[in-house]
Amino acid sequence: MLGSGTAEDPYQITNVTELQLMKDNLSAYYILVNDIDASDTINWNGGAGFIPIGNSTNAFFGALDGKEYEINALYIKRSTVIYVGLFGYLSTTKYIKNLGLLNVNITGLNNVGALVGKIYTGSPTIEKCYSTGQVHGASYVGGLIGEVATPATIRYCYSEVSVFGNVGGTYVGGLVGRSTSAEYIYECYSVGNVIGGNEVGGFIGTTSSSCNVINCYSWGNVTITSNYGRGGGFVGGNNGVCSKSYSVGFLTVPAHGYFGGFCGQSYGTISYCYYDKETSGQSDTGKGIPKTTAEMKQQATFVTWDFEIVWYIEENITYPTFIWQLPVSAFIPKIIMII
Repeated sequence: MLGSGTAEDPYQITNVTELQLMKDNLSAYYILVNDIDASDTINWNGGAGFIPIGNSTNAFFGALDGKEYEINALYIKRSTVIYVGLFGYLSTTKYIKNLGLLNVNITGLNNVGALVGKIYTGSPTIEKCYSTGQVHGASYVGGLIGEVATPATIRYCYSEVSVFGNVGGTYVGGLVGRSTSAEYIYECYSVGNVIGGNEVGGFIGTTSSSCNVINCYSWGNVTITSNYGRGGGFVGGNNGVCSKSYSVGFLTVPAHGYFGGFCGQSYGTISYCYYDKETSGQSDTGKGIPKTTAEMKQQATFVTWDFEIVWYIEENITYPTFIWQLPVSAFIPKIIMII
C-alpha cells in the first residue's frame, strides 16, 4: 500500500485486504482513501472472518483516520476469543477517528465491540466514529467499544447496533460495555436494543468513579436477563458522573434486581439527567428524573442544558438531538450589515 506509515505520510488503505494487513504493523499511522467493501470477510479463515487488529500480547498502538469513509459488512465470528472488533486491543494508541462501520456482524466471547474490544492503556481519542449492525458476546460487550480501561476521550460517536450479551453475561451497553477508567464520554448516543444479564444499559453497562458521561443519550430498549442484576435505560450501574443526558427505551426486567428508567443503581453522581417514564415503563426517582413523553419534547424540561452549542430540539415534536447531527442546510449564517 502507498505511504510510509508515519504521521506525515500514513499508509493508505484502499481495500479490505490492506485493512487486514494492519495487524502486521501495529505502530504505524493509517488512513482510508475510499470506502471499503468488507463483505467477503464472511468467507475468510474457514468462516471465522476478519482477524481483529491487535490482542493483549501484541496491541495496536498506532493511529487510524478514516477520513469520513466507511467500512461495510465487516464479519467476525470468534465466539471463544476475547478482545474482538475491528481492533481487538488498543494500548497507547494515538487516535481512531472519522470512521464508519456499517452492517457489522461481530461475535466474540468477552471484550467485544464493533470498533474496539478493549482500550487498555494511554490516553487515546476516539472521535467521530459510528457503527451499525449487530454485536454478540458474553461480557464487556458494546455497540462500539467493549471496555475502556484507560483515561480515553470518546466524543461525537454513535452506535445503531443491536447488542447481545449472554444470559449470565455482565457489562453490556449500547455504545460501551464497561468504562473502568474513561475520562470523558461526551456528545455520543446509541439507539440499538441491548440484551444482557447484569450491569446492562441502553448507553453504557457500568461506569467507574473516574468516568464522566456528559451530554449523551440512548433510545434503545433494554432487556435484563439475570435476577438481582442491575439495568437502566441509560446505564446499569453508575459509579462515576452522568450529567445532562437522557434515555427513552423500554425496560424488560426480571422479578428481582436493581432497575431504573435511566439508571439501575448509582453510587456516583447523576445530575440534570432525564428519562421518559411512559416509553420506559419505569417511574423511579433519585437516579434520573422521570418525565412524560410530552415533557421530554420541550426545551424547558432540560434544566441547564445548552441549546445554543450542544443540543437541538424541535419543540413538541422531537426528543433532543445534537446540533452536530443536523444537516449543513439547517445552519443559516447570520448576515451582519455594517453601516
